[in-house]
Amino acid sequence: MKRLGSGLRRLVRVALQKELSLKPDITCSKERFGSDYGGWDVAVTPLDGNSIIYSFGVGEDVSFDLGLIERYGV
Repeated sequence: MKRLGSGLRRLVRVALQKELSLKPDITCSKERFGSDYGGWDVAVTPLDGNSIIYSFGVGEDVSFDLGLIERYGV
């Protein structure tokens, strides 16, 4: 049982070291749509007029939806 504990600790330590040194495999351009309160960052590279955007409620701020409609007509 003691060996299992030390092996598990070593595995966790190695996993944490690798996780801390991970770098993204890809990067994509993003743009912020909407206000500071109701806005979101969106990966815009694949978007065009044929894209489908799902919005799950606007609450009190419709600026995100309006920004995408204005820019892409979606």
